[in-house]
Amino acid sequence: MARIEGLWKGAVKVENEHVRLGGPQRRSGLRLRNRSAIPFRLHVKKCPAWLYCSDVEIAPLSTGFLALQTTDAAPEGAHPVEIEAEITNLHTAPDAVLQAKLHADMK
Repeated sequence: MARIEGLWKGAVKVENEHVRLGGPQRRSGLRLRNRSAIPFRLHVKKCPAWLYCSDVEIAPLSTGFLALQTTDAAPEGAHPVEIEAEITNLHTAPDAVLQAKLHADMK
């Protein structure tokens, strides 16, 4: 598992860790840069209840966009957000896929 996890961590980076989502700005997203020749299929498993997070496929040597949208229940002010996801095309064992966490600061 460590090698698969290392592949993901070495290949994919969040390009914009600070995202403006508040007030009238209810939609934005995370730009995920894939520096490898392998596509990554990311399925969001868990994010804050006040935040909608889309699934995304990140093509090789390109940038994918994980869309974010807040609900009326979104907290005011700046706060950190953690998104838990599965990388559905990276298997760590039979019937098990790689688990990943993405971090961002919402304003």
